[in-house]
Amino acid sequence: MVTTLSLDWIKKINPYYWDTLLEDEEIMWNTLWCFDETQWTERNAQIVRECGMIPIEVDGLIFCGLGGCGMDLTATVIYTQYKLTGFIEQDHAYYLKHQSKEFVEYVIGDKARNELIQCVNKFYKDIEI
Repeated sequence: MVTTLSLDWIKKINPYYWDTLLEDEEIMWNTLWCFDETQWTERNAQIVRECGMIPIEVDGLIFCGLGGCGMDLTATVIYTQYKLTGFIEQDHAYYLKHQSKEFVEYVIGDKARNELIQCVNKFYKDIEI
């Protein structure tokens, strides 16, 4: 299950969320994602950062914000969900099928794309990539 929240909502329930950000980080798109109610841990925060997103702790859960803008960063969201849960949503599998290989590799790198393709091939055999 993917939960999304607007940044304004986070400010209301956690006015100190800025303290969880590193210097010069800025949340783009005004949206935060939480995948399968993944618990906040330092390891999960590290995974989120390694995937190119910004981790924010809210009520013991880890929410992920995009730290860039100006292009389609859906692949970053998909890869973060995969690294935190070992799974991706079916609509994300279709996204990977229809988005160009070159673009996805540009956004997340070829190693990360290959991990996602292996996941799609394992769980969604009807989707050819």
